[in-house]
Formats: sequence, C-alpha cells, structure tokens
Amino acid sequence: MTINVIHRFEFPPDIISNSVWKKLDTIIKLQKELSMTQEEALLKIQELTIQQEKVSGEVSGKLDALRAAIEAAGNITPAVEVALGELSNAISRTDSLIEDAITG
Repeated sequence: MTINVIHRFEFPPDIISNSVWKKLDTIIKLQKELSMTQEEALLKIQELTIQQEKVSGEVSGKLDALRAAIEAAGNITPAVEVALGELSNAISRTDSLIEDAITG
C-alpha cells in the first residue's frame, strides 16, 4: 500500500494581502532590470574606452592647433603665458586621475 502525502501551505488572506505580493513582485522585477550582467558591463566599458580615446584625440588636436598658432604669432603676452600654465595644470590633473601603466 502506498500513501502519497501532499503538503500545501497557504497564507490566510488576512495575514498577507495581495498588495504585499504585488509589491514583492515589483521589487523582484526592478532588481532584475537594475542588475547589470558581465556582458553588459563589458559593453559599457568598451563604449567608455572608445569615448575616452575620442576625447583624448580631440584634446591633442586642439593643443596642436594652439601650439601652432602661438608659434606663428611670435612672442606671447603674459596673459597667454598664464593661460598656457593653467591649461598645462588642468591636463596634469586629468592625467593624474589614472595611474600610468607599469611597463617592464
């Protein structure tokens, strides 16, 4: 003789309302939407790397144009010299944000 016993537990409606279950379901759905997979993170890193390389190229181009304009103008004024120092400091601060790669 075989006896199959099935256990089933249900919360009585007065203990946990449907709105609590709906809220829990909403929280679970939002958590899944907010969780970033490794693949999504990798794609974002690649996008940001491309953007950083683009910005770096643009800044280098602007600096080259500025350098050429200054050289073509001859002697620079004290105001231009101060502006160049400020630009140099800003670039140094930006460069210091990321540690240089160790080679060798």
